[in-house]
Amino acid sequence: MGSASQHAVGTGVIGGMLAATFLAIFFVPLFFVVVRRRFPLKERAE
Repeated sequence: MGSASQHAVGTGVIGGMLAATFLAIFFVPLFFVVVRRRFPLKERAE
């Protein structure tokens, strides 16, 4: 495996890690808000 192919693999790995990080930063809080609105918390009787 030459350095050119290692460079191509490294570029793909870094790109995937960055994309996954940015998607997680935006979609995890968005998913939380959607779930909270879909299933509101019920008041507990005390």
